Amino acid sequence: MEHILITGVNSGVGLALTEKLIQEGSFVFGSVRSKNQGAALATKFGKSFYPLYFDVTDEAAISNAVQEVAKVLNGKSLNALVNNAGVVVPGPLMEMPVSSFREQIEINLIAPFLISQKFLPLLGAAKDHKFPPGRIINVSSLSGVRTFPFLSAYSVSKHGLEALTDGFRRELSLYGVDVISILPGAILTPLTDKINDTVRELANRSVYRDSLLAFIRVNEKKANSGVPMSKVIAAILHALHSSHPKTRYFLKSSFLTDTFLPKFLPTRIFDKLISKALGIHT
Repeated sequence: MEHILITGVNSGVGLALTEKLIQEGSFVFGSVRSKNQGAALATKFGKSFYPLYFDVTDEAAISNAVQEVAKVLNGKSLNALVNNAGVVVPGPLMEMPVSSFREQIEINLIAPFLISQKFLPLLGAAKDHKFPPGRIINVSSLSGVRTFPFLSAYSVSKHGLEALTDGFRRELSLYGVDVISILPGAILTPLTDKINDTVRELANRSVYRDSLLAFIRVNEKKANSGVPMSKVIAAILHALHSSHPKTRYFLKSSFLTDTFLPKFLPTRIFDKLISKALGIHT
């Protein structure tokens, strides 16, 4: 039986992945912040699920979770860590409070660094290690290789996560621990509505009001025609189980906007197309 730790399992990709892995016979440690959520998931999944209660930015709580997981494993190793927990802090950079920008970086970039570092010994990355090497899967985004207006802080965090993935993978080759990135485009999850609600509130007091409202329409359209959840889960499973996994899994929802335009158009022309679509102009 494989033992896999997934952060942020209360909804979206984390919940769908947990369900699929348990169906396939794995044991899942899943992080949540709410005791009620953890209890509900434990009831739903039974003995193959173990809830871990910690905020991904709380170093002390993460250290306690490492000890808790080691106790449950009772001498066994952790086969994989899936850094899935994340947030989107939308809004224009010029109007964003620095506290919001820090929150975006803390949750999406510093947390995967911290959690990976803390759990590395259980994944086989330690001096005189006795465990077979495990894997780290970072759930990133196509925003990690491109940047759109009003999602800039999110893109910064995911660009950083891509660098973190490469850095860990190359350094952890010392122990045979592989580190892999999953980069989906838009996915229709409860997060989509949260983003749109936040942007709608921001629009009421922003100089970008009309452009932010246009962003909501574009965001809804992309999410509704976005990457199917099944495709995201299949990519993660391949990254977890394949003997020759990719270093990156690009999951694109549109050839035009996800491949052709950003790759082949000069940057200044692409800038103008984006500005026109959102009505950003003097």
